[in-house]
Amino acid sequence: EPFMKAVPTISNLKLRASYGQMGNEGIGNFATISTYVAGGNTVLGGQIVNGAEPARLPNPDLKWETTAEYNLGIDFGIFDNRISGSVEYYTKKTFDQLFDKPVPTSTGFSSILTNFGSVSNAGFDVSLNTQNLTGKLQWTTGINFSTLKNKVVQLPPYIGQIISGGIIANIPGFALVQQGYPMYAFYGYKVTGIFQQNDDIAHSAQPGAKPGEPKFLDKNADGKIDASDRVVLGSPFPKFTYSFTNTFTYKNLSLSIFLMGVRGIKTFNGNIVESMFPINFNRNIMSKYYLRRWTPQTPNTGLPSGDNSSVYFGNGKMINNYSIQDASFLRLKNLSLSYEVPLRSTAVFRELTLSVVGENVFTITNFDGYDPDANQ
Repeated sequence: EPFMKAVPTISNLKLRASYGQMGNEGIGNFATISTYVAGGNTVLGGQIVNGAEPARLPNPDLKWETTAEYNLGIDFGIFDNRISGSVEYYTKKTFDQLFDKPVPTSTGFSSILTNFGSVSNAGFDVSLNTQNLTGKLQWTTGINFSTLKNKVVQLPPYIGQIISGGIIANIPGFALVQQGYPMYAFYGYKVTGIFQQNDDIAHSAQPGAKPGEPKFLDKNADGKIDASDRVVLGSPFPKFTYSFTNTFTYKNLSLSIFLMGVRGIKTFNGNIVESMFPINFNRNIMSKYYLRRWTPQTPNTGLPSGDNSSVYFGNGKMINNYSIQDASFLRLKNLSLSYEVPLRSTAVFRELTLSVVGENVFTITNFDGYDPDANQ
């Protein structure tokens, strides 16, 4: 715009907005109409006649799931684009989700496919690029930062919650889908401490426990620990992710440093379950959960006794705030040093570059295991 020419500091400035919808047609063939399949046989006129029966309860009102998204953003550049970047807010809502609604079995079926429910995703994406030095020594920086908030907005009234996740190492489902929480939030038991020798165990919610066993939260205060005491232990979605890239160039020499990180994410750590609740004692386990366990001589390690773990970690209790672990990390993802060999003009080689590259050079994390990124 002509009026912006009077502001030489600003090299580029753009406001933008967008909106769009995308459909998911995950509906089986003919789900909206009545069709028939081969059924039982009968005898008519002394002959066996093949019968037919309805294939499903049709729902003529079925429609695609829809995801609607809008974005608001600003792109900018200042000081001859020495500093440039963008800030964007997005929100995405998926609605008319497909659910199997239970129906009386007197209809001949147990459910009918319907549209109901919605999930939202929202967050910010920020990027910043700077040219810090532009002389013989050049230095550029790139920064990216993203947030994400995932939430189940609505479920059908006939579905209070969904607990899934399959069975891993004799562990029942531990992924929760419930209104107001992130999709597939981790769901299990909360350990509030370790029973000590002087505790009044007989009057607790675990009267049969022994010193060294974990104390589980009695959420509903009914004096016992069962499946109704499970709580949300964390989200599988990160609160934010970020990365930093710095590139230095001097004559024919170039150095690139790429750091990336994730914060505020939880993950299920099967290594911890295998260490604290081993399926087979011949398997490798992490030494921390064996050597630092509770004993009468070392009662304040924060880890339970190794005795009878099948008793206190049975019935799904191995899904707790020990095994659902923070998987945040900062990683030097890539480190690259290269040198462009100066060559005279020849018909054989036009250019020659020597490089030394390191991948996953180091990782800073509290996660116990091989790779926190591989568990997400």
